[in-house]
Amino acid sequence: MVRVLPVLVLALAACSQIQIDCRAAQEAAKRELKKAHTAMMEAGAMRMKYPIDIEVLEAKHRLVLEPISYELRIASAGSDAFVIEARGKDAMTGDIWRIDESGAVTSLAQKCP
Repeated sequence: MVRVLPVLVLALAACSQIQIDCRAAQEAAKRELKKAHTAMMEAGAMRMKYPIDIEVLEAKHRLVLEPISYELRIASAGSDAFVIEARGKDAMTGDIWRIDESGAVTSLAQKCP
């Protein structure tokens, strides 16, 4: 019993660290979505339409996206609405977040326990 206790403590610490890392990655994705949202709103105000490509948004509107565990893409863009998604990659595969013109960030699928 005495030998089992340190193993359990180590296992719980490892689980906690995985959870902390997962939540930190999600928070980074949400920050990047909000930055992209701001750039989209500016682009829409200037051109009266939203860009349909994240690279165009980055290049023309000085959007600097940080390298994170997610791929950002414009899922849809029309004359009065848009949706940007952050899809997890590598360790975050399966995690999906999105933001629309309202600025609301929502989860479509969560990987974190």
